[in-house]
Amino acid sequence: MFLDLKSSTALAEKLSHVLYSKLIQDCFYELSIPVLDNKGEVYQYVGDEAVITWTKKEGLENTNCLNFYYDFMDRLENKRAYFLKSYKVFPEFKAGINLGRVSVAEVGVLKTEIAYHGDVLNTSARIEGFCNTFNKALLASEPLVLELGKSERYQSELIGEVQLRGKEGSHKLYSYERHPACITPLQ
Repeated sequence: MFLDLKSSTALAEKLSHVLYSKLIQDCFYELSIPVLDNKGEVYQYVGDEAVITWTKKEGLENTNCLNFYYDFMDRLENKRAYFLKSYKVFPEFKAGINLGRVSVAEVGVLKTEIAYHGDVLNTSARIEGFCNTFNKALLASEPLVLELGKSERYQSELIGEVQLRGKEGSHKLYSYERHPACITPLQ
């Protein structure tokens, strides 16, 4: 899952660079418990974006990959007053999610790190890029939707077929929303 702060450029321009950095840190702090609760792993942070991964089994189990996103949104919403008081803005995130294999390798000489490589990463990033186009918070690839199947908590909707940059052919994108009966009141 590629998780990206909406309107980050506008927020960065509105806030000082120190305050903007603190906003990002506060958001990513709130991300920790939903990641752990839903058996995910933070692969990396890239500016105002986080890349979250699961094994196929753990991501599909109990719709953990979807639960994570909505649990994170709920945590932010529960702290709305704090964000508005501290930053005079409320952060919102969009996400693109996909299913596929990755290769894991150690890269670098002067500075080494573990890197994930694979089409699934590029595709997830491209899917997230369509969130603004379709005015949707969470978009998913068709392979993921087919693997997840029907859910009591979430409903998927075919948004359309798109051409993803750097990929051949068109790809079906779906949005996910919580079923209205599954939305719990804020605490």
